[in-house]
Amino acid sequence: MNGKNYDISNASTTNQIIKWLYDTTNNITKEEINRYNTELIVEKSQLEIALSKLFGGYSVMGIIEAVYNPQTGKYDTIGSDWSGAQLYFSRGSLGFLRKGNPEWKFNSLTLSENSRDYYLFADNYGQQIMIDKNFRFVMFFAELKDGKYQKTYTYSEARRDETIKQPF
Repeated sequence: MNGKNYDISNASTTNQIIKWLYDTTNNITKEEINRYNTELIVEKSQLEIALSKLFGGYSVMGIIEAVYNPQTGKYDTIGSDWSGAQLYFSRGSLGFLRKGNPEWKFNSLTLSENSRDYYLFADNYGQQIMIDKNFRFVMFFAELKDGKYQKTYTYSEARRDETIKQPF
């Protein structure tokens, strides 16, 4: 301890060494916890800033629907709608409006993954929603069965649209 040799046959010396080890370990642990908490706060703040830059309305050119094919392990496109749609992304929610539907639908979002290329959210309907970090597309993974989502809906070619105001 501290570069010195100690006679540990003496109970008093042994207790001092144990106390020193405990205090040193406790201080290191507290410092590590504080550093970890600080890193988490900074990371969360940076994430909130990045997400807030995406908040707002978007026009979407098309919606592509696909179903899971268990033979190939991939999703097969079964339809597309190029009549357009609108999305509105805000803190904790995503609203969408398809052409021909008079009412907005809303999903409450909880961030579940922050990847290099996308954000992945869980919603209040049991879906996963992947949003490209540049908001070029939004993909809904729906109908979970045996651990695999059976359908996807990809809102593609999203472009910021300042005329779309927050509908909720």
